[in-house]
Amino acid sequence: MMRQQKWIIGFILASFLITSCQQENSNNETNSDPLTSTAITSNVDSNATAAAIKVFLKYLDIKDALVATDTEKCIAATTNFIAAMEQLQASFPKDNKAYIYIDSLLAYSKKIDNAITIPNKRSMFSLLSNSMNQFLKSIEIKNAHIYHQFCPMALHDTGAFWLSQDQDIKNPYFGKEMLECGETVDSLN
Repeated sequence: MMRQQKWIIGFILASFLITSCQQENSNNETNSDPLTSTAITSNVDSNATAAAIKVFLKYLDIKDALVATDTEKCIAATTNFIAAMEQLQASFPKDNKAYIYIDSLLAYSKKIDNAITIPNKRSMFSLLSNSMNQFLKSIEIKNAHIYHQFCPMALHDTGAFWLSQDQDIKNPYFGKEMLECGETVDSLN
């Protein structure tokens, strides 16, 4: 009888701990991602805005793979980006001036996908980043906490931009070789 009571008390305690940890994690996840914890707005409807944010998140995956100098992650991230772009294309109003950037975003992402080496992927990422920045500016995205960052030494000292959700510099053009090289030059907040 005593053994059974200990087991029941242990079960109840374990259940309580699991439930409270899950609630704490879900609260932390909601607050840690500015893209999901704020009311993001733009000059397009909410479906198109949501699709644009999804594309931006997939863009960040490509950036992170380049920061890590991880070819396989970059290939997977680019594939996911292209799929998200196709969804964006389907939900985005064709009469919006920002629609012109969708073709270039798709083209540059496909070039990243086809590039064999990380340096070639990084070169195409620069073009993707410029188009992504122009696209997000043209839809007047607000409350997304997006930082426009620049490294003057990237691409053989010609310089290159990228977007980040974090104000800290994590350079996708050099990876760990020069991880913190660059600066935040603007924000799309």
